[in-house]
Formats: sequence, C-alpha cells, structure tokens
Amino acid sequence: MYKSDSIEFASHRIIEPDDRNLYKIDNILREFEDQYFYPLIFLPLIIKNYDFVSGFSSEIIQRAKQFFQQATEIYLIGYGAKDDIILDLLKEIQQPEVKLHIANTTNSSAALMKSLLNKFSLLEQGSINDKGFSNFVSEY
Repeated sequence: MYKSDSIEFASHRIIEPDDRNLYKIDNILREFEDQYFYPLIFLPLIIKNYDFVSGFSSEIIQRAKQFFQQATEIYLIGYGAKDDIILDLLKEIQQPEVKLHIANTTNSSAALMKSLLNKFSLLEQGSINDKGFSNFVSEY
C-alpha cells in the first residue's frame, strides 16, 4: 500500500457509523455501484502514515476535534493512547469533568488512566476494565 503515490482523500466516500445503509450489504454495494470498497484502517502503531491519505488530517481529524469539544464521556477500548493524534484530540476537551473510560486486556488500564488524568485536567476517572472487549460489552 505505501509503495505507490498517496491516496487522494477527496476521491473517497465516507459512510457515517450511524448511517442505516451501513448495516445492509446490498445498500453498500449499491452505494459503491457494485465496485470493490474497503474500510480505512490505521493499525495501532505509535507512528502512523496519515500523510499517505492526503486530506485525512484536514477532514477526519478536524471532525474528531469537534466531537472531542462536545464530549461528556470518552471510551478508549483496546487502545494505548500513546500516539500524537489522540493526545492532540484530548487537548480539545472543553467540557468540565469529561469521564474517561478505559477497556483493555492488560493490567495497564489503571496506569493509562492515571497518566491521562495527570495530563488533561478536564478529564475525570470513569470505569476501568482490564478484562477485554467482550467483557466490557457484556458489562456495559
């Protein structure tokens, strides 16, 4: 993927997570005129090649900043939150006492919570679950 030129973000289509068409494969196929399509996924690496998708930062990151500015709760699920993007997004928090919830499969959830609470004064401790995603979903 990274051997060719960068991908033009403007030439791609985004389907919002709450779009009803997302849940019916026939609707998705029709949306993309029966052509191949794939999700944009960035693997959980510390350094990500966001620049490979031109326009990603201006489109997706700006939208994420808007969400963080309005957030009253934030869930970090299976995520170490060590990359610059999440740290920049957490700086966008504007509401007081935004609850931070962490679900992970390691015992590092409490340490991550402590680290983020120390860095971001508007965050407030929410739930910590270190029993994995399935357990988080069943308890939620």
